[in-house]
Amino acid sequence: DPRHAMLEIAIRRLKKDERLLLSMRYADGLSMREIAFVTGQKEGNLAVRLLRIRERLKNIIKEIEHESQL
Repeated sequence: DPRHAMLEIAIRRLKKDERLLLSMRYADGLSMREIAFVTGQKEGNLAVRLLRIRERLKNIIKEIEHESQL
């Protein structure tokens, strides 16, 4: 699936700590409370970081789509 491949490429372009947070939340299914416990960060801060990471991921996907059109 081309969309899956594009998502994998986009995720690889994220910083290591961003990939880790996404992985804990979505691949591992950890709650915000669990991630906060593991990372030592506040839940509110994590929610904002994950929001920003998802936005960054969307922007990276747009960049990839643009690159593929060139």
